[in-house]
Amino acid sequence: MKAVVLGGAGVEGSYAAKCLAEGSVFSEVCVADIDRKRGKELSKTSEKMVYKYVDVTDKKSLSNVIRDADVVVNCVGPFYKYASSIMETTIAKCLNYVDICDDYDATQLLLEKFYKEAEKAGVTCVVGLGASPGLTNILVAHSAE
Repeated sequence: MKAVVLGGAGVEGSYAAKCLAEGSVFSEVCVADIDRKRGKELSKTSEKMVYKYVDVTDKKSLSNVIRDADVVVNCVGPFYKYASSIMETTIAKCLNYVDICDDYDATQLLLEKFYKEAEKAGVTCVVGLGASPGLTNILVAHSAE
């Protein structure tokens, strides 16, 4: 399987890319980022990683970089600005989507706007799976049990 990490050269994106490359689920992890220097440097740390330039504000650039993916991991913020168009493009390509959205309003918008579209496309979309929210939500749920 192939994962594309958008914003893969950033702080959280690079950590996500490293974790995915270290695991056994993905045979390829694409570090997709506008920062060529950091993206190329990171991709050299694992045989599973490749770097691809992406400008997420350019729909053609985004579509090209995610076209062969099994899952798109969106680490590009701010989420109120970029998440909606990225999620829309991902669902249109019938790809699974995960993000680290930490913005309450953006999360609400994504859930309300794309739930039915994702269901129709037969894809899974997980919103808010970052450090906070995400990990903090999991810890609270675990504590409640």
